[in-house]
Amino acid sequence: MTDSDGHLKDYPTVNKIIDGIKFEHTKGSNDLYITVTDTCKSENYTFKSENVGLRLHYGNSTSKVYIIDNNLQRTAYTNYYPVDPFFRLRLNIKLNGGLTVKKVNSNGDLLAGCTFRIWSEDTGYSNSKVTSTAGDIVLEDLKAGEYHVQEISSATGYLLNSTIYDVEVKVGEKAEANILTVTNEEPTGELQIIKEDLDTGTSNRIDGTIHHGDATVKGTVYTLYASNDIYNEANTVKYFSKDEPVATFTFDEKGIATIQIVSNSTNAKLSVNENKLTGIPIGNFYALETTVPERIY
Repeated sequence: MTDSDGHLKDYPTVNKIIDGIKFEHTKGSNDLYITVTDTCKSENYTFKSENVGLRLHYGNSTSKVYIIDNNLQRTAYTNYYPVDPFFRLRLNIKLNGGLTVKKVNSNGDLLAGCTFRIWSEDTGYSNSKVTSTAGDIVLEDLKAGEYHVQEISSATGYLLNSTIYDVEVKVGEKAEANILTVTNEEPTGELQIIKEDLDTGTSNRIDGTIHHGDATVKGTVYTLYASNDIYNEANTVKYFSKDEPVATFTFDEKGIATIQIVSNSTNAKLSVNENKLTGIPIGNFYALETTVPERIY
């Protein structure tokens, strides 16, 4: 608040919080700053300047009065006590705050086009919003209280994150200071390769073997390669280069593979679960038989 008449500059410096409202003024300035804190509970407030120390105190003054009577000049003195000036303000307070929902992928890239439901039992607010090209939803002037945030539609190429997040909106808190970051993961695949006899598959024959004579699949190795350069959905993280070996599958006599990850990529979160390669990024791959046992049919 600015006093356009220029009187506020004569008032003393104050910095006080009363009923959750902060009042700041510096002597010599015509500005009075009023800030609502998160402890304020009143939407209507009458401000009295003297309650925060904003008052001018003149003290006792002496006035000289001349009285003329019968050509005789007499001098009299009198004291007076002026009323200290003060002022009143009626404040209509919005007990509001802000919230920003930011959507990113696992690399921290901002994601547009994600839809969130945002609601609050405390305030009755309920709405659906979509992340902007900046990957965020900015909500100002929300009534203070607890809110729930849940993604209901993800961006193309990402898994839905259906977690319900609880976030508090505080009085006077700006949206840029109250940020909820939600992460979307990309889908991954898994691969299992089984080597089997063309005639008997992987089941034992009558003679108790699963191969013909000296022929066996034991020791056969297949290598999995990337068909092309493979990136994440945002094209900001490279997983594999074209024709890069990713993993080997070494088979036992029953055609069950032991898997070894051979790629040096640390971006792809590959892992082995028994005889399956998991965590494979979305993309095109091919497998080649790279080792053949001496005795094979």
